[in-house]
Amino acid sequence: MIGKLLGHRDLKSTARYAHLKKEPIQRAVKGIDLKISAALTLPRETLEATID
Repeated sequence: MIGKLLGHRDLKSTARYAHLKKEPIQRAVKGIDLKISAALTLPRETLEATID
């Protein structure tokens, strides 16, 4: 996916140029985790209202 975002056709190009640091990835995963956890604990009515 990252390679496509960067416009790479070959995985080797992505590996060469996309030096990902661990911390930003962990922050992103944590943010997604918090959103999923919140969605799972919301009352059904609230969740349905946000979908409509």
